[in-house]
Parts: sequence; structure tokens; C-alpha cells
Amino acid sequence: MIPSFLKLYTKKILGSLVLEDIIPHGTRRAVMHVFFFLSVTTFAFMFFGFEGVEHKLRGVFLMCISVAVTFSLLESYFFYYYEKSHEAEDIIPFEIGQIIFYAEDDDLTKGFIFSETGDLILKRLGFTEKEIKEFIQKRVGVSHEEVAHLLEALTSFESYAKAIYEYDKEFQEFLSLKGLQYREFVGAMNFVLDALRDNVERERWWSKDALSRIPGIGRNWAYGETYMIERYGRDITEVLSSHLGSYERSQEHNVLQLENLLSKRLGSNVLVVSDDESSRMDIVTILARRINQERTVLPLLHKRVFVVNPNLIIESTGDKVTLERELVSVFTQSIKAGNVIVVVPEVVSFIQSAKLLGVDIVSVMAPYLESPLLHVVLLSSKSLYYSALRESETIKSRFETISIDASDSEGVLSMLAFEAKKEEKATKAFFTYPALLTLSDEVKRYFDAYSYADKARSILLESVPFVFSQGRRVVFRDDVLALIQAKTGVPVGTPKGAEKELLLNLESLLHKKVIGQDIAVKAVSSALRRSRAGIGNTEKPMGSFLFLGPTGVGKTETTKALAEVVFGNKDDISRLDMSEYSSASALSHLIGSKQAGESGVLPKLLRERPYGVLLLDEFEKATSEVHNLFLQVLDEGFFTDGNGEKVNARHAIIIATSNAGSSLIWDKVKAGTDVSKIKDEVVESIIQNNIFKPELINRFDAVVVFHPLEDVHLKSIANIMLGKLKDRMQEKSIIVSFGESVVDFLVLKGSDPQFGARPMFRAIQEELEELLAEKMIEGVLHQGVRASLEVSGDSVTLKII
Repeated sequence: MIPSFLKLYTKKILGSLVLEDIIPHGTRRAVMHVFFFLSVTTFAFMFFGFEGVEHKLRGVFLMCISVAVTFSLLESYFFYYYEKSHEAEDIIPFEIGQIIFYAEDDDLTKGFIFSETGDLILKRLGFTEKEIKEFIQKRVGVSHEEVAHLLEALTSFESYAKAIYEYDKEFQEFLSLKGLQYREFVGAMNFVLDALRDNVERERWWSKDALSRIPGIGRNWAYGETYMIERYGRDITEVLSSHLGSYERSQEHNVLQLENLLSKRLGSNVLVVSDDESSRMDIVTILARRINQERTVLPLLHKRVFVVNPNLIIESTGDKVTLERELVSVFTQSIKAGNVIVVVPEVVSFIQSAKLLGVDIVSVMAPYLESPLLHVVLLSSKSLYYSALRESETIKSRFETISIDASDSEGVLSMLAFEAKKEEKATKAFFTYPALLTLSDEVKRYFDAYSYADKARSILLESVPFVFSQGRRVVFRDDVLALIQAKTGVPVGTPKGAEKELLLNLESLLHKKVIGQDIAVKAVSSALRRSRAGIGNTEKPMGSFLFLGPTGVGKTETTKALAEVVFGNKDDISRLDMSEYSSASALSHLIGSKQAGESGVLPKLLRERPYGVLLLDEFEKATSEVHNLFLQVLDEGFFTDGNGEKVNARHAIIIATSNAGSSLIWDKVKAGTDVSKIKDEVVESIIQNNIFKPELINRFDAVVVFHPLEDVHLKSIANIMLGKLKDRMQEKSIIVSFGESVVDFLVLKGSDPQFGARPMFRAIQEELEELLAEKMIEGVLHQGVRASLEVSGDSVTLKII
């Protein structure tokens, strides 16, 4: 039980706790605003002098202003003790006071749930009022030992909330019912606390942070005119009022780097490079806000951040002479002003558009870049930077480069939280934290890294009309997964329905199409189930296999069967004949080359068909450079193409086939060795012969040795092939049946241990299809006819039934 003396800690803030319980902060603030508005309105009516009702208006005014002032004083009283509780060491934080205040039966977990902050956290996790009430009713309570741990954590709301998860097993089980773990709980807690603190900062109009948002009347009087750059751009320093909160903190390193480079005495120009357009602009926006609030370094105080519109400049000039004159005027005036930071977004597009008018933008800028009175910030994507800017001597000598990693998970998650708050305010939607976390994780997994942040933001915005169309306002994890699946065609989330049945019965379904290769079927099926269940390594491809064995034993057929069963079409395979990648230029042909103007075969295949089977046929014939490329692909699930952009291979099944080691496999099988026991020996032989490096082989999820086919396997294969032939004839309304003797005949004719089942294809063509084609041309076989094929002597005969 909680000792009663603990409640003494709430004594100094008890009044504010009672006030918040009786009249919550939101209600007080709304009443205060309403009555202040009524006061102003009635005062205006009094001023205009409505005869006969002056005394009534005066009474209404006094009543309204009294109520407004009363609630204003209540707000001041609340904020005084709220701030004091976070500053004084002898007073517990207000949020902790609420936990103690609401702790029924001395149950601190109940206090957490009933407190405003705890209630918001649970709702942000997706719990309904009904689910919360049911948990409280069924709750038994924590032990004395657990209570002791919780008491020790009563130093901050964060430490206490984490202690609840660790020591209150009932509460932990309550979260697990929705699949929520520690990461989701702490994330939701931080989301809510950041939002509450941001709200407090906004509402405290008297704070330094709030007052600094009001631009000074004479701030720019000491500097020169800027009408030229105002014509082509906008000053974002004076218009920023939104609170960026945790998102600003997540970009702290990049913003500090930008501040330090811009505050240099000479050469203070910066090139910001990032694959994500929003990330490039975000750090400039945050810098402008810090300048506005005087939270930046001394050399940047009173600077003005102008974001120019390159399209407007091009459209407004239209010819070489006018464009050069206007650019010179902009830069000259900016230097005279002495407090201008010029930001040029999409600088490469600007340079290319100007070239069409015969103007070299970089050459025009060059003379002004050395001035300590001018700062220029250029924004570019990585691919355009590598192709158009990196080799420029002016850019290299006059600009410092900041490279932003657009695939930073924590930064993107903070961005999503910031965007979610804005959307909630604009649309009255409500995002659960697991939805944001899932969006961050799954977009990173299923989209290319260069578009990671942009795609995440886009899907977040799309999720609002998506849930509204279903008559809801809450965005859950499943809504995000549904949108990602719709965009990629990749099944995400927990397998259900037909997909669930397919995965559970994958071996039996594959065995209907693949004969005899039990080890291969089991390895592929297991890897696919692990990937879809989410317990495999999500930073690697869904599955990767090296199929070794003689020709014609089913390596490619297994791949086709997998594509047909899992993806619905046996031709849904991205196939690369690796014998075509054995020359010196193989790698550039495979991934692309800027110098040669090649886009690359592999990036195109993976972007067009991100979810499917990638077949690397005759893998041993590729160059060592190509092998090294796939070493990275198998290890990280990503590679960089010839244009410097990352390509995602994490939701592909990669199957490499090779005849390497076939002679050894054949010799061992002839000697009667069990094929399941020769894999290590085959792999060792391949490594010793320098066909594959050991580190490459080790990157595959499984190395599968395909054994030569026996007669029993060939019989099954013959039946499958005859079934396909029967189906083709039935499409022409001709019913054909085959006797058992035909199967034995095909096995005899098509049996060649060195070439597997391939001779059987030729036997069917030469002995059966040729006979059927001849009889169809003669008119013996036509629509509605039934026939059977039997073996007579050394040939096959046809009999009309």
C-alpha cells in the first residue's frame, strides 16, 4: 500500500490539482476566451450608444468582464503552480501529482490511467473507453514489492510510466492484447508529453519564446533595402509561428551544422544534399525559426532567410540579358542589405532552365560568393548533385556540403509526429501512435531509401480521407498497412484468409508442381513463412537461395512453381541470364552508369516488380564484381545504382541457380550417397575451385543441392507434362486421354541422367505433339472428338473413341 505521507508531497500543488479536476484547463481557457469576446462586443455596443439599453449593456459588460478576469486569474494560478512544480526540487511534477491525486485504493497504476496524461497515452495507443473500463474492473493490483519500485520512480512522469510497464505485469498484459510492446508505449508517452509541453509553450504568451515570435518594429531598419529579392522570393523568418517541438530536436545536429557553416567569416555558403525534398527544406525552416526567436549563434542574429522561386525568375525575365541583369541586382542588393541568407531550392533545375537562355548561374553567382555579407544556401537531391554539381570547381571551392540521411528512422518518426499534429488540428482526425510507428517502419522497408520520408508523409496525408471514407476519424495501424499494400502490391501485416492458408500449406502446393526436391521446397517455404510472420531479418531480402545441381533437375521449375503459387503467375519472375554479365562492363550494364547513360537492368527490374522472384540463372558465369554486388544485396537488402540512388531489394525472393559442382553431385549419387549429406562437400569443392567466395555463399539463407532425378520422379514429371498437354487440347474442345504405357514410354525415351527431365520435353514434342498436330491437320481430330493415345511397339498410336 502507498504510505499516506506520500500525499503530503501534493500539498503545495493541491489547489491546482483540485482546480484541474473540477474545471479542466481546456474548459477554463474556452470560457475565458468566450467571455472576453462578449466583453469586447458589449463594450462596442455601449460605445455606439443604443438608447434605452445602456444600463443593460453596462451590466452585461461588467458581468462578462468579471467572468473573463476570474477565469484568467484561475489560469494564471494554475500556470504558476504548474511551472513551479517543474522547477522546485521540493515539489513533485504536476503530472505525478495527478497520478497520486487519482490513485484510488492507493493504486498508482489507476492514478496513471485516470490522470489526463495517462488517459491521453492510452487513447493514443488506440484503446477505447470501454477497453480501459474493463481493464480497471478486472484489475487485481500490484504487490508490495512492485509498489516499492513504483514509488522509487516518482521523480518524473517518464520514469514512472516506464516503471509501470516494467513492474505492473497486469498493465503489461493489457497492452500486449493489442500487440503493444515497450517501444510503442514509450513512444506514445513521449508523443503525448511533447504535445502537452508544446501546448503549454504556445499558451504562455508571456514567455520569452512566445514574445520572440512577435517581430520587432525596427529589427531591419539598420540594414539595406531588399525589394529585388522580395520580388522573387519570400522571407520565411518573419512568418514562422508554429511550434516544431520534438521534430526540431530530431534535426538538431543538421541545424547546428548549418548554423556553424553560415557563421564563418568567409566562404559561408552551404549546399544541402538530401534525397528527401522536405528534409532539405526543413532544416532551413528550423534555422529561420531559431533566428526569429533569437536562439541562433551571434553572427546569424537579425538575418533574414529568403527562399527564392527559380521558376518565377525564369518566367519573369525570359531572355539572357534580362536574367543576368536581374540576378546581378539581386545579389548586389543582398550584399548591400548585409543581413540576407539566399536559399535556392532545386538549384540544378534552376541551372538547367537558365542554360536554355544561355546563362550560367554558377558563373553569375561566383563573384558574390566571397563576400562576408552574403550567405547562399543551395538545395539539391543526391542524384542531381552527383551528376551536375560535384565536379563544378566553383561549387567545390565556395560551398560547404551538408548531406542529410533521409532514411534516419528517428528523424522520420519525429517528422511524422509533427505532421500528424498539424493534420489533427486541420482535419480533426486522430492518429494512434502505433499507426505512426508502423508507417515509419513499413515505408522504410517497402520503398526506396531516396523517397522514404516523402512517401511516409504522403501516406500519412492520404490516411485521413481513407478513414473518413469509412466513417471513422481515428487512423489505426491497419489503415496504414492497407494503404502501403495498395501502393506496393506487397502483402503487409498479419497474413489472413487465403494468404494464411497458402503459407501454411505451401509445401503441399509446391509439391504438386515440383517433383522430388523435398529439401528445396522445405527451405523456400520456411523462409517465406518467416518473412511474412515478421520474425526474419527485415533488413535482408524476403529469402535468398543458391540452387546447385545438374541441368534439368528442377532448379528453374522450382522457381517458376514458387512464382505461380505465391505470386499467382509462373511468369511473374524477373530473370537475369548471368552469362550475359561476364564481361568487363558487366557491372555498369547491371546497375547503370552515368557516363554511359545507362539506367541499369537490375534497378529497373526491382522498381517495376518490387515484390516477386528475382532469378539469377547460371550465377557462376557472372564476374567477381557482380558477385560482390550481390554480396551487398544479400547482406543489406539495398544497393546503390549508377546514379547514386539506393535500390530496395528487401521484398524480393532472390534465387541463384548454378551447375557448379554437378559432376561431384552426380558421382556421389551414383555411389549411393544420400544427397542430403553431401552439401558441405559440394560447397567446399566450389570454394576450392574459386567459383564462389565463401562470404558470398554464407550470405544466402540456404544452399540447396538438387539431386539427379530417378525413374519414380520422371514418372511424376511425365504425368504433369501430359496433364498440361491434355489441358491445351481441351481448350480446342478435343478430349485426349493417355494410357499408363505412354508414361512408361516417355520415361524410357526421355531418360538421360546427365540432362534430367529436359529430354522428356523433347520426347513429348516428337512422339505426342507431332502426332496430334498431324491428325488435326488431316481432320481426324476436330472439335467434339474424343481420342486416346497408346503405345504400340516402339511408337505411339492414336485411337478415336
